[in-house]
Amino acid sequence: MNAQLRNGRTRNLLVIAGFVGVLLTMVHWGGYAKGGPLLIAGIAALTALLLGFGFSVWYFYKSALPDARPVKVRTRTAAARQVLATLVCIAGLLFMIGGSWDEVWHRKYGLPLGEDFWWRPHILIYISIGLISLFALGAMLPILRGKGDMRRRFRAEPLLGLLALAAGYQVISTPLDPVWHQLYGVDLTAWSLPHLMLAIGFTGLMLTAIAIQLSLIPAGAWRTIRSIRQQEIFVLLMFAILGGILTQFGTAEWEDIHVLRIGSTPTFWMRPEWLYPVILISVSAFVGMMALYSLRLVGAATATGLLMLAARLVLLNALDAMGKGVGMTTNAYLLLLPPLLALDIWYAFRHKLAESNRIVFGGGLVIVLTVLIISLPLLTRMMIYPRVNGNTLPGMAVFGVVMGLACAWVGAQLGAALRAHSTAPQASTAEEADDRRVWWVGAGALTAMLLFVAFWIGTATPPIL
Repeated sequence: MNAQLRNGRTRNLLVIAGFVGVLLTMVHWGGYAKGGPLLIAGIAALTALLLGFGFSVWYFYKSALPDARPVKVRTRTAAARQVLATLVCIAGLLFMIGGSWDEVWHRKYGLPLGEDFWWRPHILIYISIGLISLFALGAMLPILRGKGDMRRRFRAEPLLGLLALAAGYQVISTPLDPVWHQLYGVDLTAWSLPHLMLAIGFTGLMLTAIAIQLSLIPAGAWRTIRSIRQQEIFVLLMFAILGGILTQFGTAEWEDIHVLRIGSTPTFWMRPEWLYPVILISVSAFVGMMALYSLRLVGAATATGLLMLAARLVLLNALDAMGKGVGMTTNAYLLLLPPLLALDIWYAFRHKLAESNRIVFGGGLVIVLTVLIISLPLLTRMMIYPRVNGNTLPGMAVFGVVMGLACAWVGAQLGAALRAHSTAPQASTAEEADDRRVWWVGAGALTAMLLFVAFWIGTATPPIL
């Protein structure tokens, strides 16, 4: 048992070290306007915020309890959980729209003296975060009103408490973006540290919402996409929202490159040229594996990729983002489809052994090979950069394998952890979760959101004429 405990701790330390290493590397490649001790202090402060969130999760869920006193917490019904998951999904869609619109305005109008904090795309993102926080607070009212030790109350409703913690982290980290620009200058790059913090927070929110949705779905054996349940569609939608945000965050600065020269973002050109396909490998392995292992549904990875592509097409057309002067594309989303499809094919023949790490790592290698053999030739036809040649291929292959295996394993572990919250509800509970009134709430909220977005975007005045 001690050996297993030591192995578990070693594995966790390696995962944390890998995460910190990737985070610091992205901060370095993201660039910054000012360096020196002030920058180190800023990185340390934001890292402390992230560690503080990790400590709060450990304290409420893993710390030792002094006694076994009972607590009194009124648990949420299945219908309430379904409404919560649906509303968070819709608010996540609002975040995706705001993020895409923000990129469109940055491409059209630039960064107006670092004063973009209150322009409309950002306000749309803030509304999304505020709504999720409001939903999370309402959902955890039973925890706040319960009796007994607070940690025990959190553990009585673990997912609702975790959603509230993640929402609190996101609320605290959101204002740090303008503060960062005030202290360190205008470093207009997708990978600036405050943007990384926002991406991490949004990932935590969506994964928690996915776990809440999965708690309404009976656990079962592996199946194919043909037997998908209605409630599982929401899971795919949330994975598509998360995958779309991660893809935009990871690949935005490779969009619309027509000339190989250093422009207004010299930091971007300091990144290694092999990096772009490695990002494609990482996103497809991470999101694809989570979708597969959380739903145990062969075809879930491809379905997620198709939903990501469809959402991207709708947003680019609605925002008029593919024309001259903006030049946003669907390239990355199209290049993600072959590895996601290959992953589903792999699991179509290997899902009976899915619990084996050999199958997980095999899936990671399938993704890497598919990107190198299929996506890279397509990339050379779609884009002039990155170049695929003898100088870049070794890095693409070596680092692609490293990140493909790592992200596949982490994605499979997270997917299985999310799936662990699935239950086999009683018939009456299942019927309550499927109550038509729940779906009407979702349809009404989605309609209201789309009408508001149409008004908000349609009446927006560009910051610079």
